Amino acid sequence: MISFKAILGFLFGLQVAAVVVLGVLCYQNNDDARLSSFKVRNPRAVIHPADEMASTYSNIYANFGAVLYSNDSTYGPGDKASRADLPAQVKDMVYLTQDNKDRKERIDSLALLLHQLTLKADSTIMINNTTRQNLSDRNKILTKYTGLADFITAKIHRIKQAEEQLLAVRESEHQQSIDRFKSIVTQLLIGIVILLTVAFLTVRYNFNKRMDIQNELRRTNVLFEKVFYESPIAIVVSEYDTDKILNCNKVFASMVNVDVNGLIGKSVAEWGVFENDKQRNEGYIRPHNKEPIFTSLHVHEILLYDRKCLLTAIVDLSTLKRAEDNIKRTLETVIELNELKSRFVTLASHEFRTPLTTISSSAFLLENYLVGVDRAKAGKHLSRIKSAVGGLTIMLDDFLSVTKIEEGKVKANCHRIDIKRYLQEVCNSLQVMAKPGQIIHYTHSGRTDVNTDPMLLGNILNNLVTNSIKYSPENSPIYVLSDVNSKIHLSVRDKGLGIPEADQKHLFDLFYRASNVGNIQGTGLGLHILKHYVQMLEGSLTLESKPGEGTCVQITLGHTS
Repeated sequence: MISFKAILGFLFGLQVAAVVVLGVLCYQNNDDARLSSFKVRNPRAVIHPADEMASTYSNIYANFGAVLYSNDSTYGPGDKASRADLPAQVKDMVYLTQDNKDRKERIDSLALLLHQLTLKADSTIMINNTTRQNLSDRNKILTKYTGLADFITAKIHRIKQAEEQLLAVRESEHQQSIDRFKSIVTQLLIGIVILLTVAFLTVRYNFNKRMDIQNELRRTNVLFEKVFYESPIAIVVSEYDTDKILNCNKVFASMVNVDVNGLIGKSVAEWGVFENDKQRNEGYIRPHNKEPIFTSLHVHEILLYDRKCLLTAIVDLSTLKRAEDNIKRTLETVIELNELKSRFVTLASHEFRTPLTTISSSAFLLENYLVGVDRAKAGKHLSRIKSAVGGLTIMLDDFLSVTKIEEGKVKANCHRIDIKRYLQEVCNSLQVMAKPGQIIHYTHSGRTDVNTDPMLLGNILNNLVTNSIKYSPENSPIYVLSDVNSKIHLSVRDKGLGIPEADQKHLFDLFYRASNVGNIQGTGLGLHILKHYVQMLEGSLTLESKPGEGTCVQITLGHTS
């Protein structure tokens, strides 16, 4: 961008050039005016001698006639004076017309005629005085002399007309020259006025712009002082090479426990504030006579008065550091407790499984060895024992599954299966757990050959159907549908209790159970485990349910055909 100085210098140069041009034109016009004025005066000076010459010649002509008829061979004083003035007048006209060849030739021709006429007149007078010519001869001489005199008079008249025409032309040229000069001077003066106006407006614009910049700079300085000195963050400006502190705010001075005036001009290393000279990140600073403070340092390289400097912002992280340490300790405690919980669940699962297996086996044997007792009543109680043992086993399996999932020990192991036959077998095995009158209807469509993890797929279907059996009344159907195209689509629909809308968004949370389950037993782990199994098979699920109408769960799983 062109600077103001360059613009002002350019305008000043134009003004100086305009003034110089005006001076040169005035000087040239002065010479032209003198020459033009001379050219105008010159024809006027020629016209006047021409008039005098005509008058002088008239006097000579009249005296010639008088001498010719009076037979007096001497001229009078007036005639002699006229004859003496005529050469001088001719000489003056020759001098005045020497600037123009045509004019000079006309005057030279006139001078020659006058000289010849004068000589002829003198010779005629002398002859007349000698021979004493008669009146008739004298009249012939005078007539001849008169014709030559008329020719000379006409020539003087033509010279006068030519000079008058030349005078008119030169006066016109002189006036045109004056008009041109006035026009050029006027244009130059207008240009100078325009340049002065532009220069004034430019100076005024720059002045206003500078005032705006100064006002903006003043506002910026006020803002900087507010930000710098009243910032809650410690700020330090130091030299890049010497690390000498140029300025700092009160927060930094308070942080390092040193007065501001005592810091400015000193090197940061002199106070031993930082743990090392190159510390430019999170770390401890050591205030004067105080405990170290954990801080976060942000350093930026800046140019200040054409010098490389460092702008350092320091945030006191002592409170955050203490909170972080507390969180770490708490997290370590939580991790330790979680490990203890996992070990306990694993241990409990294994330790409880052995007596439960023993109880289940003993109940089976008792059922076979009952003799002499009411088998119906005994079988009823044995069924309760086996049901309780089965429930405890399922609960322990759920706890163990959650623990394995949290520890990342459960992985999908996909291989090729016949999904229709596999899901039919799962449904058949679950039918024996159904309540009286509950029938599981299974339908498949699409391809049957898929690549998936049968254990995870079976657990998903087992969880959904088990929930449908548990929360549906007797004599109610349960529909299981599977469809295979580019993905595996599985849905389970029942006509059970249904789930309130407020509970649906928390249904997959750990240990969460719907508010309308009443006394129906459950752990709140099944759907949480199911969600993780679906995610392991790169799937998604949706749930639609209304209280009193039933529930429909739709699952989409990825597979490799």
